[in-house]
Amino acid sequence: MKQINFKFNNGFFGIGLIAAVAVITLMVIIVFGILSLGKLENLPEIPSIVPDRQVQELKNLSESDEVNTIDQELNDTNIDQLDKESSDLDKAIDQL
Repeated sequence: MKQINFKFNNGFFGIGLIAAVAVITLMVIIVFGILSLGKLENLPEIPSIVPDRQVQELKNLSESDEVNTIDQELNDTNIDQLDKESSDLDKAIDQL
């Protein structure tokens, strides 16, 4: 049986094969990109978050690195109500 040699002069076959694979890959990426653009337009809008009193208090912390100041701010921070809205968040996530 006779062997077929696909090697061309100056490596033309290898360069052509690499170029063809690159073009096909680029075309597939473009097609999937165009198809996914339609899906992005149907995303629900994220509601704006209105900071409540607890969030405002947490934002108003000082920038001091003194131990007494940090200790005072920790004592003044009410962490008992930080997760009171977690059940609302769980319900909202389940609805998505």
